[in-house]
Amino acid sequence: QDRRRVRPPPPHPRERRGPAGRAGHLTMPTFDDGYDGRTYAGRFWRFQSMTSPLQLFASRETIVRALAVARGDVAAASERQRVMAARLANASVHPDTGRVIPAALRMAAFVPANVLITIGLLVPNPSLKTLVFWQWANQTYMVALNHANRNASNAMSWQRVASAYAASVAASLGVALGGTSLVTRLQTSATSKAVASAARTAALAVPFVSVSTASALNVYLMRRNELRDGVLVTDDAGNELGHSRVAGATAVRQVATSRVVVCVPCLLLPPLAERAIHRRWALVRNNTTLHLPLSVSLITGCLLFALPAAIAIFPQRASLPVATLEPALQVRARAAGVDAVWFNKGL
Repeated sequence: QDRRRVRPPPPHPRERRGPAGRAGHLTMPTFDDGYDGRTYAGRFWRFQSMTSPLQLFASRETIVRALAVARGDVAAASERQRVMAARLANASVHPDTGRVIPAALRMAAFVPANVLITIGLLVPNPSLKTLVFWQWANQTYMVALNHANRNASNAMSWQRVASAYAASVAASLGVALGGTSLVTRLQTSATSKAVASAARTAALAVPFVSVSTASALNVYLMRRNELRDGVLVTDDAGNELGHSRVAGATAVRQVATSRVVVCVPCLLLPPLAERAIHRRWALVRNNTTLHLPLSVSLITGCLLFALPAAIAIFPQRASLPVATLEPALQVRARAAGVDAVWFNKGL
């Protein structure tokens, strides 16, 4: 058995051959997981399944067996077994390449990885070394995650990956250090309650502004080849029509928006909730051993809800009207009788 590449599923029954003679681009997600992707609720529960850390416990052999069940190769499988296998396959295998995504870079690993990173970013009054380390750690992880879950219809050289990584880290540190400097100046010049309150508010906002700005820039830098070269678009049956820069820009914009939305509850709500709990319950306020478990619990709860909620804002299998595409693609699509095109937005 080839452990480097998982055989992609056969074409959907409705698929025909693309213009190059190969199978058309598979619809998204690859397998029917029982959720209705046309509604926000359906997408939320789909992505809740895909981002569940429980998916990480499946071994490679289990994923390969799940692929076989989801493809229909196991005739004795029940409907429930097929649906559960489809959910595991969708969470573990890249829909464009057919490769198993490394466990640490699947969306299921986002929550456990970011719990640690978010705690580090929320350390009060961090030293310069601490600030630099956690911003570097965050951007390093996000670069790897974005690359592993990108639209893979265009190749990206390792030189471009390295360039995007350096630019992401530099942008993140620039925003974080600038915000920290602003908070320090406000705190040292706090001559009134209003200024002191502004300093406290700014201290809460700095992690959010730095991380959300850097996350959006990270997506743009890691996927700018989609802006330049476009992404593969297909008709509803999966037949390839060509590459569209308009679709690429839409995919990058939607993913960047989702990443910013994730930051809102995860970096703003836990500090505010902690302050409220400390004011309300003296036992928690006075017992310092409870502070870290409380922070971890609040951050974990926010991430478990915010990640699928943010990703579900836009469908993974995105579509655009033909009228919004490049003129050459419009001609090609209309000649094929197509009114809308489809593409993998990526995660």
